[in-house]
Amino acid sequence: MFCVLSLFKFFMSKPLMLHIDMNSYFASVEQQANPFLRNKPLGVCAYLSKNGCIIGSSIEAKDVGIKTGCRVADAVKLYPAVNLIENEPSKYRSTTTLIFSILGQYTDQVEPYSIDEAFLDMTGWANNFNQLEKQAAEIQNHIKDMAGEWMRSSIGIASTRWLAKFASDIAEPDSVLTINEDNLESILKARSLTDAWGINYRMERRYKALGIHDLLDLKQADPGKLLRALGKPGYFMWANLNGRTIDKVSKPKDPKTIGHSYCLPKKTTDLGYLKGVMYKLCERAGRRLRDKNLESAGVAGIVGFVDGGGYRKHVRLGEPIFDTLSIFEEVDKLLFSTQPNRKIRFLAMNLFSLRPVSGQMSWLDNCLQKRQLAKALDVINNKYGDHTIYPGQMFGMQGYARDRVGYRKTVDLPDQEEITTLVNEYLN
Repeated sequence: MFCVLSLFKFFMSKPLMLHIDMNSYFASVEQQANPFLRNKPLGVCAYLSKNGCIIGSSIEAKDVGIKTGCRVADAVKLYPAVNLIENEPSKYRSTTTLIFSILGQYTDQVEPYSIDEAFLDMTGWANNFNQLEKQAAEIQNHIKDMAGEWMRSSIGIASTRWLAKFASDIAEPDSVLTINEDNLESILKARSLTDAWGINYRMERRYKALGIHDLLDLKQADPGKLLRALGKPGYFMWANLNGRTIDKVSKPKDPKTIGHSYCLPKKTTDLGYLKGVMYKLCERAGRRLRDKNLESAGVAGIVGFVDGGGYRKHVRLGEPIFDTLSIFEEVDKLLFSTQPNRKIRFLAMNLFSLRPVSGQMSWLDNCLQKRQLAKALDVINNKYGDHTIYPGQMFGMQGYARDRVGYRKTVDLPDQEEITTLVNEYLN
């Protein structure tokens, strides 16, 4: 019934798109969890060492010049009283899951764009921009009620996906900005080329060589000239600025690859340490693989050296694999068959040739037992926390390759039953 109704509304309504971007997400989650960090410059760090990188700055930190990507040592020079804490990925992911469960109550078309961003196709669920602005404010308040008052967001509203994100990008924190036919040109005239989602400084120089100096110039440019001079990227940007629909909101599909990487804080040739780190990476990739009910017929391993260079090796497998130990054994054979003679600074692994679990091998007792064991381990660790139970090979390795989170990592959208459960948990 939900799908039939949404289809009816979609074909009977004008396109209405919404993009939500959580403000200073990692820092806001920490400030919500710890009131003593509120209203203070805060940097969430990958590491707390002087060469560590700040992966999330609070609004207050940005005001004193400490931005995402700043080194810890540089942040302290800019503002000696800055509060610095190490990141906790599980905290951010659980908050994201809650936020996306809230978004799913407003439309069945939600596309996670990153851990703190999402597109919502509100076509049919609002009749016009004015109504959608009220719904956007309701979403913001709903998130604050459920996730905490410090969880603020910028929301952009437009008739296309691209313009909605552009609106949220230029909106003030904790606000809603609508771009429509009446205000589009005045907004574009006040914006430089690099304010547009998808234009970097290199592309800006190419536009300026064509006599295009701001976004309004680009909107009013000859699309044929742009296509000849810059190819499809130039035409697509013109189309986006003119409100043409280039892409639509879509639900995430199964990944084509699953992988993890790690920059080693300890540059070394110690094979035991390197294998310990790699096992942790394989364990994370394996859990994601099994969570999506996939199996892998290809494995790759990557090594980067301190003095530059590195290599990548891969193998295609006769039989697909799914459990952590099998994944690690394949990477181990690729990378660690001999003692390295150069210090290693970077490790990565990747699973490819992914496909849904076929079940064709389930009649084999050994395969069935592996699946059941892997599933049992995942259930326990998901419920009680990482490394509650682990293979003997990982003993003493719990501190290796600590979990990290990136902006483009997303979570799976909860289904309707999970949404109801989450809402009930937070209401009770």
